[in-house]
Amino acid sequence: MTKFISEAQDRDLDRSGVIKGFDFCYETAWKFLQKLAENAD
Repeated sequence: MTKFISEAQDRDLDRSGVIKGFDFCYETAWKFLQKLAENAD
């Protein structure tokens, strides 16, 4: 049972890591698009 719980926790950590990575990519892309918009003016 303990092994099962630790595996579930590892899976949750992986998921939150993926979400953090996605948030970082989204923020970076958003800043990049804002820079492009400023340069276009």
